[in-house]
Amino acid sequence: MTLLVFAGLFVPIMVFGLSVYFFRISNKNLKLLVAFSGAFLLSLTFNELIPQIYSGLDLVHGVEEHVHDENCDDDHDHEHHHHTASGHDHGHSHGNTSKIGLFILLGFFIQLVLDYLTKGVEHGHMHTKCPNNEEHDHEHHSAGISFIPVLIGLSLHSFLEGMPLAKGFESPALQNHLLLGIVIHNIPIAIVFMSLLIQNNLSKLMSILLLTVFALSGPAGVLASNILGSHFVADMQMFFKFSMAIVVGIFLHIATTILFETDENHRFNLIKFAVIVIGALAAMIHF
Repeated sequence: MTLLVFAGLFVPIMVFGLSVYFFRISNKNLKLLVAFSGAFLLSLTFNELIPQIYSGLDLVHGVEEHVHDENCDDDHDHEHHHHTASGHDHGHSHGNTSKIGLFILLGFFIQLVLDYLTKGVEHGHMHTKCPNNEEHDHEHHSAGISFIPVLIGLSLHSFLEGMPLAKGFESPALQNHLLLGIVIHNIPIAIVFMSLLIQNNLSKLMSILLLTVFALSGPAGVLASNILGSHFVADMQMFFKFSMAIVVGIFLHIATTILFETDENHRFNLIKFAVIVIGALAAMIHF
C-alpha cells in the first residue's frame, strides 16, 4: 500500500470528522456537497470505471491463441486448433463479461443491504432532531438511530471501496482518479458520522476512536486485497475487474440515490443542479 493511498483513505475522514468540533456546516451546504460527490461518482463510473472493467476481456486469450498457432507445424492441426481455440476464446470472454455484470449487480445489492445499517449516512442524512419537535419528524430522524450498526455498515462500505486500490493492479492513473472520488465521497460521510456520534452523547475520546476505526477500514480493504492478490489469486487482472465491478455497483446505488432524492415540494433547485453539473464535469478532468 502506497503512502498516497493510505493518506487519501485515512486523513480526509479524520480531518473532516474532527472539524465538527470546530465549526458546523449548514444542512443546505451539506446537501450541496453530497450532490457534488454523487455527480462525481456517477460520472466517474460511466466514463472510466465501467469502460475499464469491460476492456480487454478477450485480449489475453487472443494473444495466447496467436502464439500457439505459430508453433503448430501441421496445417490441418493448425486449422483445427484455430477453430477450437477461437470458440473457446469467445465463450471465455462472454463468460467473463457476464460475471462482471453479476459482480456489478452484487455490489448494488450489497450497498442496498448496508443502507439498512447506515440509515443513509452515505447519502448525507443527518438524522438530527427537527427544531419544531413534531412527533412524526422526530421518529423519522432520531428514533432507532444507533452508532454501532452505522459504524459496521460504513466500515464494510469503505473496506470494499478500498480493494481496487491495491498495489499491483492495472492502470495506476485510474486508481488515482478512483482514490480522488472516494476522498470526495468520504468528506460528507465523515461529517455526518461524527455528528451522529456527538448526538449519541459519546465522549470526545470514544468518538475519535470510532472515527479512527472507520478511517482505517479503507486501508484494511487495500491490505486484504494485496494479500489475496499476492497469495491466493492466479489472475490478477480478473481479480481487479471483479473487485472494481463490486465498487461500480456500490457507486451506482449511492450516486443514483443521491441524485434522485428531491427537495421538498419537488421544486427545481438551480444551485443544486449547477453543483451536480460541476461535479459530473470535474470527474472528467485528468491530472
